[in-house]
Amino acid sequence: MNYCKCGCGALVKGTWKQGHYSRSEEHKKMLALKVHPNQPSCSEEKKKKIAKSVSEDWKKHDYSERKKKISESVRKRWEEGVFDNVKWSEEGLESQRENGKRLAEEKKKHPEWEEKRLEAIKNREITDEERERMAERLRQRWADPEVRAEISRKISESSRGKHLSDEHKENVRRGIIKKFMDDPDYARRVAAHDIPNKKEKRLLKLLDELFPNQYKFTGDFSFWVDKQNPDFVNCNGQKKVIEHFGDYYHGEEKTGKPNAIHEEERKAKYGEFGFDCLVVWEHELENEEELRKKLIEFHNE
Repeated sequence: MNYCKCGCGALVKGTWKQGHYSRSEEHKKMLALKVHPNQPSCSEEKKKKIAKSVSEDWKKHDYSERKKKISESVRKRWEEGVFDNVKWSEEGLESQRENGKRLAEEKKKHPEWEEKRLEAIKNREITDEERERMAERLRQRWADPEVRAEISRKISESSRGKHLSDEHKENVRRGIIKKFMDDPDYARRVAAHDIPNKKEKRLLKLLDELFPNQYKFTGDFSFWVDKQNPDFVNCNGQKKVIEHFGDYYHGEEKTGKPNAIHEEERKAKYGEFGFDCLVVWEHELENEEELRKKLIEFHNE
């Protein structure tokens, strides 16, 4: 047993290299109870004075080099796996929760703190190496099924009862489209998941019967008209596309518009680029005879 090198006077199993992560069981219990072996407990007033003094000191002097060394030291310890097997006691976790609540309350009183934090993040240059390290840590976390389930649950709970504005929905849609158009590999990976779906396969089979080798399925993001990705496109010289609209996802409840208006808006977008568009609704697949007539009429126009 050795004395802890931080000066607290406690007995530890190892030396400063392991630091406080190698404390004796007695020392751990004292810390959980916030009892320091060689130091009387501080009053709340004294803690505030110390915190204020430290804060003012950091503002007065340029500690950029010191901050950099601390950051590098912590990063190195993460890479070496020092924190991998650290298990927090219930007391320690409860202490963290309380500190988090206290900090949240303080942030409400000082909104300028968040502005400064965001400004600092905005102006900070992140190297490719740092980005890769962060991405790798996220991938490792996401590989754990329990972590995925917990994150999904939290997102679901936080989103419950909230309605996104039309502007927000449009921004999300544009972001997804940009991702598909800029990264073909990403589009192919997404397309590998049940695309075309069962309804689209039925429609494709019908098109092949009526017009062999004249229509191709492009709902796998392989063909774009501006920012529209049609489900089927004529590949025999005609500028014609066919969209398959699911009754739920393209219905009035989801779009906030009557079906007829939603359909005409989609046709108009293709029309801007000289394409004729036919919309086939999911429920129309149930009446194949009428659908055949509709497809033949569109094709022969």
